[in-house]
Amino acid sequence: MIKDKILLSVIPPLGSFIIKFIGKSTRWEKINYERVTDFNQSDKPIIFAFWHGRLLMIPYICEGKNPHVLISQHRDGEMIARIIKYFNLKSIRGSTTRGGMEGFKNIVKVLKNGSDVVIAPDGPKGPPYIVQPGIIRLASISGCPILPIAYSVSKYKKLGSWDEFMLPAPFGKGAFIAGEPMTVPPKASKDIYEKKRIELETSLNNITETVDKKVSAITEKNRFKYQDSLSNNSKAINNNENRTSEV
Repeated sequence: MIKDKILLSVIPPLGSFIIKFIGKSTRWEKINYERVTDFNQSDKPIIFAFWHGRLLMIPYICEGKNPHVLISQHRDGEMIARIIKYFNLKSIRGSTTRGGMEGFKNIVKVLKNGSDVVIAPDGPKGPPYIVQPGIIRLASISGCPILPIAYSVSKYKKLGSWDEFMLPAPFGKGAFIAGEPMTVPPKASKDIYEKKRIELETSLNNITETVDKKVSAITEKNRFKYQDSLSNNSKAINNNENRTSEV
């Protein structure tokens, strides 16, 4: 317990400092950023969606209306929640195994109050690059559009975690991209839900591939396997149809 308390007091300020240092030392290019700006200037809240493996720099580059990030309730989630406070981001705690429904209701409430939310729809445990249906249901119930986003950097290390976590290094070049916003009709059928789920998944894969190529982050030995995710859609969703999206 004492060790955990020490880690929770030391790592968040250190982690936020590292993220800010990487962010400020990276030469960023913004692609289709007007899509973010247009929403920020409107009264309509949005749901930002990104792949879990590209989490680290999201607090630095994500700009929205009082954005709230969905974060799981385990200890790692608590660490993330404390780090994002240094970026004026708020957290919504929820989990696929603990507090999932409560977290979902809180997200709907946040959106209804006019604030944006930020979600990794393949988190917190995967499978990677597979959109779980929770975010589609959220868009349908709230009436808020989903805006896919992604970033990439030229200098990084890809960890051996389930999400192929990208750990950026400083003094490189980077790019942030926003995809086409998408909406989900209210009271949609299961077929429409699945169509929209695949639409979001394809969009996230496409913009991530685009931004990777923009900064030459893909090599033959370290390739982001977009097509693998598409071929595994049906199997993954059958095994995870009751899961709620979260960071």
